[in-house]
Amino acid sequence: MDISKYNIILDELRNLYKAKNSDYGDSFSKIFEKYGLLSSVIRLEDKINRLSAFTKRYRVDVVNESIRDTLLDLANYSILTAMELDKVQIVSKIEHIPPSRIEITPNGDILYKKDE
Repeated sequence: MDISKYNIILDELRNLYKAKNSDYGDSFSKIFEKYGLLSSVIRLEDKINRLSAFTKRYRVDVVNESIRDTLLDLANYSILTAMELDKVQIVSKIEHIPPSRIEITPNGDILYKKDE
């Protein structure tokens, strides 16, 4: 395995994340906080559907997005999802509260849901 090429791609992912976060704000985190894991599943599925469509047609119709771009987006969405899940797990461990009872608001406040 060529670790130097791997690290180049990781740097590219990091730069892409910074650029998109600058353009869109922290939209991924805000949507995740509102809709949970389902928001990640939908974004990942959109990208997988795009990749699947390419394999059937062998061409890309969107001029500014290549198959490689789609793969990088999949990687970044996976990383962002892991980051969101880590937020909940860290709070859960510190506070000894099940993750299902923790909500992190868009401004970073931690709310605890009551037992139902």
